[in-house]
Formats: sequence, C-alpha cells, structure tokens
Amino acid sequence: MKKLTLDSFTMGTLLGLLLPQFFILLSWLYEFNFLSFIPGFYKFMILRKVLSPLISLCAFPNVALMFLLINRAYYKAGKGVILATIVYGFIILYLKIWVEHTLFFD
Repeated sequence: MKKLTLDSFTMGTLLGLLLPQFFILLSWLYEFNFLSFIPGFYKFMILRKVLSPLISLCAFPNVALMFLLINRAYYKAGKGVILATIVYGFIILYLKIWVEHTLFFD
C-alpha cells in the first residue's frame, strides 16, 4: 500500500475539502451553538438564504492553503486543493440556483 504523504493529490483534496468544513464548524460554535449542528444549523442557514455565502467565505482559506503548498513546492497537493475548491464552487452554484431560488416559490 502506498504511503500517503503531504505532497499527494489525495492529501491536497482531503485538506481542501476539510478546511472549509472546519471553518463552518467554527462559525457554528461562535455564533449559532444554540442550534443542533447538522439539522438545525443547516436548515436555519438555508431558510435565511445565507448558506451559500457562508460556504463561499469558508472556502476562501483554501486559497491561502494553496499558496502555502505551492510556495513549499507541494504541487500535487496544491492541485488537490484547487480541485476541492472547484467542488465547493459547484456546491455553491447548486445552492444558489436550485435550493435558494426555489424557496421563493414555496
């Protein structure tokens, strides 16, 4: 089995996917800890139409992580972070077009 190092595409993708989740968790702990995390927090954010802006702000640290990895010559991990950021972009696009837009018609 191949050892998972920091300079691998898989590790960069995992870091890029987990870092925004960590910042979403921090925002929940700081401001909305009176709500349960999974059902309550996300439902509240969707109904207020602020889930996609929150994810956008929490995905922004991926840029700093990507620059850090590229400056340390971890190019494969940087590519993984870019992929994870693109995945978050599609999630944000989905939320803006189909989820938040359909709340007007309920």
